[in-house]
Amino acid sequence: MRWIDDQQFVIGDTTFLTLGDKDWNDKRFLAAFMRVESTAHRFVLWKSRVLVDQYVQLVQSVRARNIFELGIMKGGSTAFVAAVAQPQKLVAIDMAANEVEALKE
Repeated sequence: MRWIDDQQFVIGDTTFLTLGDKDWNDKRFLAAFMRVESTAHRFVLWKSRVLVDQYVQLVQSVRARNIFELGIMKGGSTAFVAAVAQPQKLVAIDMAANEVEALKE
């Protein structure tokens, strides 16, 4: 995992776009961020840089073989956890009827 800047990092050939350290109360930024869609090579991850780093530490310390994720949104967390944890099985579900096409590729 390599950070490109405060909002983007790369794992393999996949880029992850994060909230960085932006203010969660900045409605204009969040509205613009919400319009960005994930693709097979660039996933939107609704997490701050600090939270991403904490996830990496957690995944490395737990080393779970099976992971269950509740809530997919734009697929960024699912793709991120799959890349970092490399679990034997990863199941992710969401209440939304729309599938995240980027996760299929």
